[in-house]
Amino acid sequence: MNAPVTEQQARQRGVWRNIWYVAWPTRRDYCFTFEYTGAGWTIYINNSPNYGSRESGSVATHRLDISGRPYICWNQDIPTISQAQGVAALWADSTENYIATGNFSPAAGRPGVRDRTVLNGYPA
Repeated sequence: MNAPVTEQQARQRGVWRNIWYVAWPTRRDYCFTFEYTGAGWTIYINNSPNYGSRESGSVATHRLDISGRPYICWNQDIPTISQAQGVAALWADSTENYIATGNFSPAAGRPGVRDRTVLNGYPA
């Protein structure tokens, strides 16, 4: 296994594609692309789930769009790739709870997301 990527290495590379997360509690796979913009990280959603009977608009699902590319709506800059990974995990888990209950927040009992700083196993 390769050494973890530092924040500086992550920013130099700028784009990390096909970063997978398994949502809790459903075990559904989510795939993201992280892009560094200079002000922080943008988290693009590569595979939005089927929202079923739930409202699937951008406000209800906390997504925005740039040229047909949905990304996670977050109310502040995301300064590190490690924080971006946490935001992606939180969004995925909240999305699963929203589909099940209509409440966009993580389900009760959600385990803490373990920080695997930073993109462990990816070459810089």
